[in-house]
Amino acid sequence: MLNKSKLNLTVILLVIGIGFVPTGLFINGHMRDQIASEVSSILTSIEDEVVTKFETEYLGLGITEVLPAIYDDQIEGIEIDYARFDGIPPTLHFIKNRTLEMLPLFINASRAAVALNYTIYRIMKDNSTTEAFAINALFNNYTFQNNFSSPIEGISEFMTGEIYSLNYTFSTIYRLLHGYEIDDVVYPGLITELELGSGLSNWLQFYYNAKANISNYRTLIQSVYACTWSSGQLQNLSRYITSYLWEIVVKAEYTPTYTLEEYAELFFYDQWANVSMRFGGINLRWIAPEEILGGLWGWEVGRANPINISYYSAVNLWDSLNGSSFINESGIQKWIDAAAGNSTIADELKTIFKLNDESIARIFTWLTITIRINILPAVYSLPPPTGIGMLIGDYADILYLQQWANGTRNEEGLAFDYFESQIVRPNGDAGVLWSFPLSGNHYEHIDEIVSQPNEGTADNIATGFGDDGESETFDMETISLPATGTVSEIEVWIYGYDVYGTDNMTVDINMNVWQGAQIVPMANESAWYSVIFPIDAANGTNAHLDDLQVRFTAGANVDGILNHYILAMYAKVTYEVIVRGFEVGIPIKTNISLNTAFDLLDTSNDSSFIHRNGILNWIEAFEGNVSAQTEIMTLFNLDLTQLNMLTNWLFTSFRFDFMPAVAYDLTRNTMTTFAQSEFFRQWSDGDLFKNGIEAGPALGLDSIIGWELGIPTKTNIDETISQTLWGYTSIADPLRAEKVANSLVNRKGISNWFKAIERGDYYNILQNLFTLTNNQMDAILTWLVRIRETFALPIAQIKYNLPVDHYTFGDLFFMGFLITGGIFGGLGVLGAILIAISKRK
Repeated sequence: MLNKSKLNLTVILLVIGIGFVPTGLFINGHMRDQIASEVSSILTSIEDEVVTKFETEYLGLGITEVLPAIYDDQIEGIEIDYARFDGIPPTLHFIKNRTLEMLPLFINASRAAVALNYTIYRIMKDNSTTEAFAINALFNNYTFQNNFSSPIEGISEFMTGEIYSLNYTFSTIYRLLHGYEIDDVVYPGLITELELGSGLSNWLQFYYNAKANISNYRTLIQSVYACTWSSGQLQNLSRYITSYLWEIVVKAEYTPTYTLEEYAELFFYDQWANVSMRFGGINLRWIAPEEILGGLWGWEVGRANPINISYYSAVNLWDSLNGSSFINESGIQKWIDAAAGNSTIADELKTIFKLNDESIARIFTWLTITIRINILPAVYSLPPPTGIGMLIGDYADILYLQQWANGTRNEEGLAFDYFESQIVRPNGDAGVLWSFPLSGNHYEHIDEIVSQPNEGTADNIATGFGDDGESETFDMETISLPATGTVSEIEVWIYGYDVYGTDNMTVDINMNVWQGAQIVPMANESAWYSVIFPIDAANGTNAHLDDLQVRFTAGANVDGILNHYILAMYAKVTYEVIVRGFEVGIPIKTNISLNTAFDLLDTSNDSSFIHRNGILNWIEAFEGNVSAQTEIMTLFNLDLTQLNMLTNWLFTSFRFDFMPAVAYDLTRNTMTTFAQSEFFRQWSDGDLFKNGIEAGPALGLDSIIGWELGIPTKTNIDETISQTLWGYTSIADPLRAEKVANSLVNRKGISNWFKAIERGDYYNILQNLFTLTNNQMDAILTWLVRIRETFALPIAQIKYNLPVDHYTFGDLFFMGFLITGGIFGGLGVLGAILIAISKRK
């Protein structure tokens, strides 16, 4: 029989033996989980290394985003500052030529209509009679002039030679004079629209259409004017207007001194300057009724307010051969510059055209507003040779492309201006007179690295007894502006309080000169308060900023107690930066054609450098790939010199010198952000490099190639989803925290992804969370296994200095525990058998 101690030993051996097996399983499982968690660290390292590589080495970075943004930023200014001004001379040419063409008709028609209307008025007045009597006499009395002492002959009188009446009815006469409406259409009358005579001229056009028997005009005119064609009344009226009123009555006003055309030119200049013909202005609809559909007014500078300049000045201002006139292609630039404030050129124009300050100012407004803004766009769209035959925005596109390729508008390049801000803090006492602190440097009490809205410390400067109107002046830190930077404003922020809130402490800054003290609106509780100082460009240079000082002045009556407390202070310096010369054609023209420029900067052309796919071929061409060079030159009709100019510009001067300076301002993305986006696209679909991009040295391996999910087969995972898989989500995303916790770069999240390989519940949760298809889920899970097996195992072995990889190491532990557990368990079983045998005795 075994004693009690032997029995206990047997039990212990059994327990230890059984326990060794699950312990081995646990250790082996732990090693495998550790490998899974290592995957997230490896992915993070790959991301960091590849993003850095993209930012420093990928030549196409940001180009396809920034170039379209440059267009959006510049095109409006080009339209306003260039296209609209370029269009002024052709617009004015159109107005002048068409008006001179139409004015003879206006002169004849308006004067004839006025003669008829005035004659009717005189008959009514002289004879104290009605309109009905007067108009009947004018049309039907064949001895009209003799009977009524009229300034003109009557219609029957002139047309029949004082023999008989044409017998117009009252209804016909009234309709002919005042027009008539049928089916909501108003037909013209002879004495409507007297100033331009448009009623009379439109009536004649109506008559000529009927005479030619166009469509149903002959039937219609008889119905409108209540007469028959066979009566000859309409025909006689037409001949009366053209043969008598125009040839005899109206012609007497300008002959024998002028021809009608010469008289019309006099009228043009006088109407433009002094609206002598029509005070309210001539509607452009009457100048070009078939082309300008809108009722545009105001081609006259003197509309509603005569400018009172001489005929000599008007003629010279409208002379296209005068190199200083606004209708001259070169002269218009002088007017643009003068209107923009160049007083020297303005004085020159006043002298040349004999203008005073008021008249030239009126012309400035007329050119820049009435013509450039209101009238020019309509004329621009007219077909050549009248207009340019395109919308104003389309012409701006042309100017932009010509400037980009050949610097045609500005040899220095278009100006990009944007604003940046930096904070400066006090770094020296320049004159301190307040009572507290009692000793030491005052600036050290308010220079802490804190800014609104964070609170300042209790350490402060403050006024005390006898500090009425006393000042504290501080030197400020120095920052270096870009070469073209100019300070535009400085905002002084003060964290503090005023015991009474009414003592009116002021602040002033010195930028070359003191800008002028402003009251700080401090209350009686600690808070941030600010005052803004606009800075004139002349005082906003680097040199002036180097000498920046801030001065606080106590109120006039601080009552001998601590009134003003300042706990922290800083100045926010905002400066404008102007960058020029993004264009490929500066300083040397490329001589690239307009059509080629359109194709090169076409975002839909997948061979252009502005397209995400096309730019890869341009990079290869830049790096010497002859096939790529030949293909590009053929597609875009370029020669080798032009290709070299383009590629050198793209991947040196533009990519490294210009784009980093303007990218954030134009797109709100940094170069790092662009690199990050390229990383996500490369990972999901191998967009940039179809064979993969090299990573790995930072991870301790010589090279990692093919780490991308989308190689060799694209996954078509949306870039936004790709970002969430890598732990980047919008703050506004309601599932943001859950997505981050389950991302591939989260140590706990990656464990869930590996569980999804074997468990459907995890698979479904992750698929729904990230909105992935079955194919995309399967691709990710297969990829994770590849990352674990190909990269995680060797990296972990190196990292932990193991003789074998983690899996083998875990398996060895498991086998060791299994064998050891078996030995102890066997001894325990043997002991139990001996106990059983001993109990038989």
